[in-house]
Amino acid sequence: MTETYQVRHRRYGVFQGVELFDRGAAMCYHPTADVPEMGICEFPDRAAAEKFVTWALQIDSLGYKPEELSIEPYDKLASDLLVHAGLHCITMEHWERLFNE
Repeated sequence: MTETYQVRHRRYGVFQGVELFDRGAAMCYHPTADVPEMGICEFPDRAAAEKFVTWALQIDSLGYKPEELSIEPYDKLASDLLVHAGLHCITMEHWERLFNE
C-alpha cells in the first residue's frame, strides 16, 4: 500500500476536504472552515502535497509562511473520527447542500 499525505498548518491544524486523484487537483478547506464531514484532505503522494503547499504559499490573502505548513503521513483514523463527529453535528442546511449539489 502506498503512503499518502496530509498538510498541517502549525496553528490551525490539518486541512480538510478531498484530493481529486483523477484530476490532480485538491478541494481543500482551511482547518477552521467548519467542514468536518469532508474529512482530512488526503494527497496521493508527497509531490501532490508539495504542489498544494506551493500553491497555498502563493496566495497573498492567506498570508501563510513556509514554516507554518508541514507535510505528514495521512492519518485515516483522525479523518474518520472527524467525519463521524461532523455528521453528528451537521445542520440540515449543510446536509441538503452536501446531497443536492
